[in-house]
Amino acid sequence: MNTTIELESSPGPAFDAVGRLVLGGMGARAGLGIDRITDLQRALDATLHQLPTRSTLVLTVRPTSDDLHIRLGPFEGTGARSRHVERVVSALVDEIVTQESGRDVWIDMRVSRHRLAPAG
Repeated sequence: MNTTIELESSPGPAFDAVGRLVLGGMGARAGLGIDRITDLQRALDATLHQLPTRSTLVLTVRPTSDDLHIRLGPFEGTGARSRHVERVVSALVDEIVTQESGRDVWIDMRVSRHRLAPAG
């Protein structure tokens, strides 16, 4: 499975719902368990609390043999809201990176298809 999905639409409830559906389907195809898929959808919900900088948002989901890569944006730059979102999302995914491009911020997330068991 190496099909990249890109969703581009106006921000709002319809985008949120379709984004959750896309992440759920791609997560299931990648072999993620229901708990991991739910975490991924929660990460999307948290990220969507930021203010978009354009009239459309773009969600890109790219699977690899080891990971599921998610890119979402563009959002407004830094600030308390952005830092809060990053803290929340970091607890739900394996990696989050905020990329700034001019006045736009893109959120890149990675979820491992083969999560390691906790030590101990």
